[in-house]
Amino acid sequence: MLSLHQAPAGLIARRSQPIAPVCRLTRRLARCQASSTDAPSPQAEPPQGYQTVPIDQLPRPNPKASKRLQASHGPQTGVYKALVDTLGSVPFTVMSDDADLSWALAQQMSKRLGWFPVSTAKILSGLHKTGGSGPAEQEAQLLAKLGRAALVAEEAKVLAGMRSQRRVIISTLAGGAVTDSAAYTDLWGSFLVWIDEEDKLKPKADTAGRRQVAGAAEMMIKLKKSRGFARTNITTEDKAREGLDALMARLVDYLNDNLDIVERKTNYVSRGCRGDWPEVKPAGWFPVMDGLERKQPPPPEPTA
Repeated sequence: MLSLHQAPAGLIARRSQPIAPVCRLTRRLARCQASSTDAPSPQAEPPQGYQTVPIDQLPRPNPKASKRLQASHGPQTGVYKALVDTLGSVPFTVMSDDADLSWALAQQMSKRLGWFPVSTAKILSGLHKTGGSGPAEQEAQLLAKLGRAALVAEEAKVLAGMRSQRRVIISTLAGGAVTDSAAYTDLWGSFLVWIDEEDKLKPKADTAGRRQVAGAAEMMIKLKKSRGFARTNITTEDKAREGLDALMARLVDYLNDNLDIVERKTNYVSRGCRGDWPEVKPAGWFPVMDGLERKQPPPPEPTA
């Protein structure tokens, strides 16, 4: 840093104008400590004769910081931001015959979209004072305590209470309320995702519950069973990450094929989840009144 008070006398004698403080670019940025009265105006051009540091000698940015900056402004950021804006506040319901896998996918989705993950297994386990280290174990203990019918009814109540929640990703039980068609009255207001792992050597039984979930799912993700020595260490989280990439592609296609789906799901929830899906009726419509109108006899024919 060169200032007026530190300049040699001979240099001052050769200058007809006073020298303003100058901050020379070096490898490390130096702070200019001169007073504001000595500083040139923003519009003033720097005096001739001042040295500048070549561009190749300027300090280089931290490579880790540059990498993070590029990642934060990469093309994927804009894609996911546009996707989140398109989704509005419509929630997701993740279904699977593996409760741990559906919960892992819900957590991965929450990281990608910013939605809040919720597990019905954890909610019911807390309500009924049962244990378990994960959703699958929690469901097993709930099943042993309540029985299948009661467990389905209990989860249906939880799903009904969460139908108006926004920006959540609900992970359901493997053999819970989603296997009952009556529960979907409270679920059509969300995007229904089914993730399933196929095993060609041990195919899964074609049960009524699986058929119900497969028929109701709006987006289906199929994973292949890990085989071979190289894939023996694949974890549930790894499977969920693999399924997440496929799900994002399915979601974009589904939104493009159904341009009004977000509006219809939003209206379905705001009007009380009346069961009028996929053709959402006007706000004044009621299922009971609609049934009565259909049962009314035709008017009598006029007599001659």
